[in-house]
Amino acid sequence: MLDSTQEETSPPEVVRKFFDLDPPNPRDTFKPTVSIVTSKLKISEKEVFSRIKLQKVVRGRHLIWWILHRRFGWSLGRIGLAADRDHTSILHGVRAIDHFAERPGAADWLADLVGEIHLAIEARK
Repeated sequence: MLDSTQEETSPPEVVRKFFDLDPPNPRDTFKPTVSIVTSKLKISEKEVFSRIKLQKVVRGRHLIWWILHRRFGWSLGRIGLAADRDHTSILHGVRAIDHFAERPGAADWLADLVGEIHLAIEARK
């Protein structure tokens, strides 16, 4: 039987298609991820790192955490340090996006978003 930490490390089947890309250096992933997600959702970086609980802001926060964890391999603790949150809050956000990814069309939208982030990271090199 898997414990909760083993369980959460496997991405949902529906979003595996963009995991074939080689992950960039983790140090290069934070700023582009935050920048692209916030511009896509039309929210500010200040809002994302605040305690605001508006659905749009919370979704953006969770998306950033999900991308950093699922795609770029950041640990829950590392994301928690960067976001000033407990690792269990990060886990909740990651699981919320896992659930969101099961909706029709969501996996394609997430794949496009991650693709944009990869292009931004490559452009910075």
